Amino acid sequence: MKYVLVFIGLLLLQGCGGITSDPTSTSQNRQWTVPFDNSGFIAGYDFRYTADSSLIWDSWIQAVDEPTPKAIGLLDNYLMTLPEGVWFVAMKSRDAVGNWSPISNIVHVEIDLTPPEAVNDLR
Repeated sequence: MKYVLVFIGLLLLQGCGGITSDPTSTSQNRQWTVPFDNSGFIAGYDFRYTADSSLIWDSWIQAVDEPTPKAIGLLDNYLMTLPEGVWFVAMKSRDAVGNWSPISNIVHVEIDLTPPEAVNDLR
């Protein structure tokens, strides 16, 4: 199975807005500023992906090795490995007392590692 590395991220705790994607690139670099929260820090992230964005959040595939959030106001990022295919990726943030943000915007990611067929009629 072939895999590609994807960086995704968040801009704000309120909805985790700001995640975007370039579907023509297999390597995606995303950064975000760790958002302010009145509890004092962001305690965790929940990254998920699915082939069907109409499914409810709880049925999306849970990402692995999610980063430990940095201090509020610092830049953060996430290196995520996805298999080849068409995916929808989103995230949530959790504050120090366990409150989860709404789901972020949904990123459409197309990963195509399959080369074209060989020319077989070259003359």
